[in-house]
Amino acid sequence: MKRKILPNEIYIAGQTYTKEQFGMTDHRKKFAKTFTGDTLMKSEIGSVDYGTHVYSYDNSIETHWADAKMVDGVVVWRKSGQIPPVKMLLDFVMLGAITLGVAHMSAEQKAIEQSKTLEHLMVNDRGEICLHADAFVGFEARADEK
Repeated sequence: MKRKILPNEIYIAGQTYTKEQFGMTDHRKKFAKTFTGDTLMKSEIGSVDYGTHVYSYDNSIETHWADAKMVDGVVVWRKSGQIPPVKMLLDFVMLGAITLGVAHMSAEQKAIEQSKTLEHLMVNDRGEICLHADAFVGFEARADEK
């Protein structure tokens, strides 16, 4: 995968997103700034000594990409079949895993699915607002089988 540099601010699917001001990439200036604040590559995690604690949890974009896949031209999580947040999609572009066009299509599809999901809001027997099980039917079809 070939990394791609995106501007600090980008307009996609009707909204503007800015690279994260908090997170590992902002605190450790040696890493390329990302939209989620997570490092791009797993190899960049290693262990970072902050002086007060050592950071070694792998939440890199590369690791997140291993949990995603392409289905019908959009990016989805393998486990749930749902489309990742737009900031994660933009980081996948920076990683070189997908194109900006795929990120845009995925973001637009996510917005459509979120508005359709709201149609399944209901009040249960205890008076709580929740989603009916039908709201998750489309996502299950895209998730990996267990």
